Amino acid sequence: MRSVLRFAPALLLMAAGIASAAQPTTPPPPPPLDAFFAGIRLNTVSISPDGRYLAMSMVQDGNFGIFVQDRTNGQPAKQVAALKGEDGFMPIWCKWANTTRMLCSLRGLLQEMGQNIPITRLISLNADGSDLKVLGKSQRAIVGSLAQDRIIDFTPDDPTTVLIELDEGGDGTGGRTNTNGFPDGYPDVYELNVYSGERKLVQHENPPLQTFISDGKGNLRLGVGTRKDETLYMVRRQGETDWRELTRIKAFQKTAKLEPMAIIPGSNFAYATGDFEGRGALWKIDLTDETAPALVYSHDKVDLDSPLMTANGNRLLGVAFTTDKPQSLYFDTELAGVYEALVKGMGGRTVRIVDATPTFSTLVITTESDTEAPSFFTLDRDASGGGKLTRIGSNAPGLAPFALATQKPISFASRDGKTIPGYLTLPVQTSNGAKPPLILMPHGGPHARDSWGFDPWLQYLASQGYAVLQVEFRGSTGYGYDWFDSGFRDWGGLPYNDVIDGTKWALAEGYADPARVCVVGASYGGYMALLIASRNADKMFRCSIAISGVSDLVDLKRETGLTRGEVTSRSIGLDDKKLRDDSPRARASQINLPLMLIHGDRDYTVQVAQTKAMDAALKSAGKPHETVIIKGTDHYFLMDTHRRQWFTAMGEFLKKNLAP
Repeated sequence: MRSVLRFAPALLLMAAGIASAAQPTTPPPPPPLDAFFAGIRLNTVSISPDGRYLAMSMVQDGNFGIFVQDRTNGQPAKQVAALKGEDGFMPIWCKWANTTRMLCSLRGLLQEMGQNIPITRLISLNADGSDLKVLGKSQRAIVGSLAQDRIIDFTPDDPTTVLIELDEGGDGTGGRTNTNGFPDGYPDVYELNVYSGERKLVQHENPPLQTFISDGKGNLRLGVGTRKDETLYMVRRQGETDWRELTRIKAFQKTAKLEPMAIIPGSNFAYATGDFEGRGALWKIDLTDETAPALVYSHDKVDLDSPLMTANGNRLLGVAFTTDKPQSLYFDTELAGVYEALVKGMGGRTVRIVDATPTFSTLVITTESDTEAPSFFTLDRDASGGGKLTRIGSNAPGLAPFALATQKPISFASRDGKTIPGYLTLPVQTSNGAKPPLILMPHGGPHARDSWGFDPWLQYLASQGYAVLQVEFRGSTGYGYDWFDSGFRDWGGLPYNDVIDGTKWALAEGYADPARVCVVGASYGGYMALLIASRNADKMFRCSIAISGVSDLVDLKRETGLTRGEVTSRSIGLDDKKLRDDSPRARASQINLPLMLIHGDRDYTVQVAQTKAMDAALKSAGKPHETVIIKGTDHYFLMDTHRRQWFTAMGEFLKKNLAP
């Protein structure tokens, strides 16, 4: 197969307008806080099937907007929908139903019966912004489907409709749906007209199925649901109308069973994920069980992140995985040539293909690095094997004039002899050549991982002169099943030991000032920040900041008991005595270092009650601390105003407590 990009990598960069400039004699300074919020920031880009239009979600001055650029007239992008920050809705994605009509998902929050509830709404509009409609129910009430953007299929044979899931309540048996009812967890599937909003029932709710998967041709073929701690998969075989059970898999349990995730159209085969030699891999399975599963891809060191599929999900293009850095491997020979040329031409940046026309004549790609925010480009390929790369915009243009800090992959030996990976970021500038203070920043989850790339939180801390250590403690994802499983039912055990060992390693290596160390974490990382504060027996840490942190594990299990209680128990553990011993709130009287608590009052992932109860326990124990409740935000601080409050409070606390 011919190489797709014939021109040299240097020409690639110049065509994109990102050629490396001569290094200035005086290095640029680190960015101020305002730079993180400056300019028009591009979040998402999608391309129409004919390649004419780009749909983009952007944010400027704290307000979100949806823009469309007509690539044929040379004019700037035009705003077609505006969402002010105070409205509480923000665009999550836009996709094209056909060459002129697009759909956009909007995310917001409801408060009902004392609970914070995430909701989504779906709008449709033409490329010029005309005929904007809210599809589905638009009233701000809990009655009706909370998630109204769960599109299953864009039905390529009918560009006026999509298949969509809506959970509007039912009788719990798959019978007639009550369209004015409360959600019951089991959606119906409708054919939805993207112009009128009219819909036609395609599939009644079918408990326990909670989501459906099509073959990309408008046919529902897979259903997925949960019962207690099991995930159930049901399938419709080719040419059949009845659902039959395919497999059941217990949560967080190593098993030889494979989890189907995409149907191969016109066949009784599917792609599935599952274990191979202790790591997550990609398989091809026979839905009739007549042939054995076939391994499609497995990495020899890390788990599969995800398969790379076409937009309609019916064609496998490659796989994504993360070693020290995120990577992609394309099985499609033509796209492999494009990807390899782009990686070579981008000088160490990671590259992702995020959208494409059906024939792949035009691609939308993003590039980023640890010191460069994501930038978006179009790549128009030509018949001769060349192509034109055009820059669209950046996710953080305000940071471009400033120096950002390098994120370095590291590893160290734990106390029990394991090699623990992680990342170390050193600030661009330090005062008088002195060793910088160190921030230990454990990630959330805990079943998640850190990765190499642009991180505004990380860069903000580095801009303030702090070194930042991220540890891929046991319980993190990406490093195989045994690594993942070893953190279960022991949240205050191995993960705690690993982050402490990592901190000691960084100090012993001379990367930071041993007298100025603080832990800052969010979600599970917030739990770890509280736990370290309560166990700071060797006085290694000088302060702690817990953001949206869990303070009591028994309460956490109780809070999730109505929905995912049994799954949560498998992760956290069943021994309430151990859970109390590992709960920072029970040890509030033992905290003897400066502590800050930060939480959004509309957090539905970790209830703000976790922080309020910790605040009360600290007051009862007579322990000085600071508590910052940020109004109007959930777990993720997505609005500029909320993130500014978070960064400002965190920065002032660290400056005060990590001074020389």
